[in-house]
Amino acid sequence: QDAARAAQAETANAADGQTAGLRWIPDGGLLEDPAITVTRNATQVDVVATSGVISLVPFWDPIVTATVSGPVEAFRPESERP
Repeated sequence: QDAARAAQAETANAADGQTAGLRWIPDGGLLEDPAITVTRNATQVDVVATSGVISLVPFWDPIVTATVSGPVEAFRPESERP
């Protein structure tokens, strides 16, 4: 969610979101090869976080994925508001 919030700011970009998201991934721990993908256009931000997880079960390599989306912040004059 922090990645999405960072990328949603009016003057932000996708790299801002990715930097914010990567800040929350701990070194070591249970995650293996975590990745955060942020896409942003003029109106929408989409973030996908994916990682392998260390497994105690032989031959089972679980993967977790989280997805968050939201609108890009933008100033709208009062005359253009719904």
